[in-house]
Amino acid sequence: MAALAADGSRVETPNGEENRRVYGESENKCGKAAARANFSGLYDVYNRFFLDIGVRHFRSGGLEEAKEHIGELKAIAGERPTLIVFDRSYTSLEFMNYLEKGGIKRLIRLHSGDYKAEATGMGSGDEEVELVHAKTRLEHLRRTNRERAGELARECSTPERTLKMRFDNGETGALITNPSDCGAADIKRLYRKRWMIEPVPNRDPAVRVSFETGSDRKETPRLEKQDEN
Repeated sequence: MAALAADGSRVETPNGEENRRVYGESENKCGKAAARANFSGLYDVYNRFFLDIGVRHFRSGGLEEAKEHIGELKAIAGERPTLIVFDRSYTSLEFMNYLEKGGIKRLIRLHSGDYKAEATGMGSGDEEVELVHAKTRLEHLRRTNRERAGELARECSTPERTLKMRFDNGETGALITNPSDCGAADIKRLYRKRWMIEPVPNRDPAVRVSFETGSDRKETPRLEKQDEN
């Protein structure tokens, strides 16, 4: 099974007028307007390359970006079994329901306060839990997408395998996933692989993002390997 990591990050771009117009701007630490953009992608954690990338306005939503990448995945990878690993920014009930309905295999780390009622009611450290579509959990979605909120309210809950564990840094937390044939140790090892996406573009000096814009096409990012010699 292929393993991908999905993530997005706000980055500073070359501070030209075109980039500020297309991707937006915000004040830097010196109080000056600087061009920003949101970089996101699906990264193959074993083969160490991006399957799909995107650069959008710096205020764009990460969940919608992830959905766009997933939409491209079938055209890129075909029917090959694939699992996508997400961090704690992707625990939206609507997003997890979207993944469930789309048959997407996933592994997501929860914030400590996420779905606390369900986690407290667990009888073991690894079991299937029904994430309840409570009215309070749908309030934000109701303001942005009333039709989708109504759909989730009618469905009542989303099933998720939930695992409680201690991570390498000593923190305790929970992961949700849907493969049932992987042991807890394998799930933990797989989650570690998510960090492979982190160095790009923020921490790897050998990689830079150049931005191309055009009035007649979608803004397209291009990753280029810099000459290290």
